[in-house]
This record gives sequence, C-alpha cells and structure tokens, in this order.
Amino acid sequence: MIKPSSAPEEVDALNLPLVAIDRGNWVGVFDSVVELTGYVEWVAVLDDEYQLWDAAGRRLQLRATTDGRIEVASTWNLEPEALRDKLAGYISAATAPLSPTMDLNPCDLSLGDLIEACRPLE
Repeated sequence: MIKPSSAPEEVDALNLPLVAIDRGNWVGVFDSVVELTGYVEWVAVLDDEYQLWDAAGRRLQLRATTDGRIEVASTWNLEPEALRDKLAGYISAATAPLSPTMDLNPCDLSLGDLIEACRPLE
C-alpha cells in the first residue's frame, strides 16, 4: 500500500535526509521533501528515473501528478541494506581513482555516514 507523504504530518514521519539515486547511479541527498521535489524534473519522475529512500532505509516513491506537481509517497518497505549497498558502491566508484588505498572501506561505514559521504562538497 502506498500512502502519500507530502502532507505535513506524514512528512514528519520520514527520516531526513532523503536519498535519490538515478539510473546512471548519480546520488543526491536532500534535506527536505521540498528540496527534493524542487530538484527533480517532472518528466524524469514520469519515466521512473529515480529510486528513493529516507535516512532509515524506507523505500519511497516519487509520483508525477497530472497538474505538474511531484509528490513523495512511502511504500513502507524497509530496505536499509539495499541503500547501504548502493551508497557503498557509489562511494567506492567515486573514490577509487582518487584514493586507491582508502583508510576506510565504504562497506564498513554506517548508513548515516554513507549518506553524509554522498553530500556534495561545499
């Protein structure tokens, strides 16, 4: 069952930040539903371009409405290991040419540390 998570009382139930991964394995970390829905394109949501999780590993779904809005809904499926594997793979691929002798193995990091490591450098 999919429940909409765009209403304020349901957004509070999400564990922020949100993690979006596209088909090309790009990873985006978003601090709010508003930030996420302002970033992703409506047509990309229609094309099912993104996989989406909250920080606890709960699978989420993006939906494009007929009036051009993007909504976030929860599948209520917890998949923290799937998210961990994707983030560890992303970090390993991104850092391999830069640091072949990394002190830390991404697979040894906590889910929260992996999510933070995927944030862009400012």
